[in-house]
Amino acid sequence: MHFKSLFFLFGLFFLFSCSPKIVSYTYVTGSMGGSSSIQINTDSIFEVKMDRHGSVKNAMEFSKGEWKALSKVGKSIDLNGVDTIKSPTHRRKVDAAPYAYLIFKTKDSTYQSASFDGGEPPVKLKNVVNTMLTFSMIRKGK
Repeated sequence: MHFKSLFFLFGLFFLFSCSPKIVSYTYVTGSMGGSSSIQINTDSIFEVKMDRHGSVKNAMEFSKGEWKALSKVGKSIDLNGVDTIKSPTHRRKVDAAPYAYLIFKTKDSTYQSASFDGGEPPVKLKNVVNTMLTFSMIRKGK
């Protein structure tokens, strides 16, 4: 009888300790002059830039290897606490830097980080932001 109870408790612990599988990552930045976003899912990367003159949208393929690399980096993030991660700098509050935030989508939920200065993500989010920006720059040939 004790074995069944122990097995049941272990199963519950495992179920609740696993992070939900992320199906989409979005990095958003903006200022008074405009905004931009990079959204990456399993097979596509979408970029949108908006300013006073309109918007530019690009959609490109995203390889399985790239998705695997981004997912590996994303696994280190506790989605339930992502909205409480403190920003290391606060220049966005006086328009000295653009604001930025990350959105993580799972099959059932959406998790948004607290805002931070564009170009200065919190340490816990830095690898995801840098990986997303790297994949974006590769497509621009930079």
